[in-house]
Amino acid sequence: MKKITALLVSVLMACTVFAACGDTDSSSKSEKSKSSSAAAEKKSAAVFDVNSDTHLAQQYTDKLKEGNFSLAMTSDYTGDEPMVLELCGKDLHIKMSFLGISMNVYVKDGTAYMVDEETKEFAKEDAGDYTADQITSQTMGLDDSYTFVSSENADGFICETYEMSMAWETGSDVVVEQDDDADKQTIKYYFDEKTGMLKKVETEAFGNTSTSEIVSLDFDITEIKLPDDFDSYTEISADEFTEKMSAGLDTGDLEDTFDIDTEETEDAE
Repeated sequence: MKKITALLVSVLMACTVFAACGDTDSSSKSEKSKSSSAAAEKKSAAVFDVNSDTHLAQQYTDKLKEGNFSLAMTSDYTGDEPMVLELCGKDLHIKMSFLGISMNVYVKDGTAYMVDEETKEFAKEDAGDYTADQITSQTMGLDDSYTFVSSENADGFICETYEMSMAWETGSDVVVEQDDDADKQTIKYYFDEKTGMLKKVETEAFGNTSTSEIVSLDFDITEIKLPDDFDSYTEISADEFTEKMSAGLDTGDLEDTFDIDTEETEDAE
């Protein structure tokens, strides 16, 4: 069952790969996220310096690297419920849904707590499958592969645009760089022009656009907190919990999306 747990973690963590790989209609999600964002505005402590010589997206990335943040956002690929990513030192919290499965995991002091807030149940296991890298890979920070393109003010936002040339594996050790515009990934960060608050991120690739709306962002958290009523939860085995978590998994989509055989994975247990 440990391998199934690792598989589900990998599936959920890999969902950002598809953030810009499908046509989406983000208008309804955008309206919902606006109300959520307004409600959470007071909780957002991430205000960057709009007058700094350092680009705002780089300021955002630098703060992420400090390893102390709480980020909630709605995206085209995770449904209406916000994805929550929290990191505080070596402790972390992941809450997200993808391909019919949901994940709500807290890691504290090397122990992972898989939590179901609806049934008030939880399971514990070693935290080896959950790492800070998995958290930070979802936050859409910059890396060395992105090149700054422009910064523009429009409609109350500062929009910073970056590009990355897509690289394709050829089956050998050779990596082919594609220089055509069609083979570039573009990421746009939208910051409030007065406060510097990050509001949304758009990713464009292969002719498609995906939008992530920031619900809340805080770089001043002091700990990862389990649910307030966690003491009343019932503990079940990790095997039971993983079976519950995977019950809604669309194995057909999983096999097609990740080119894996779920039956072989189960047999390997």
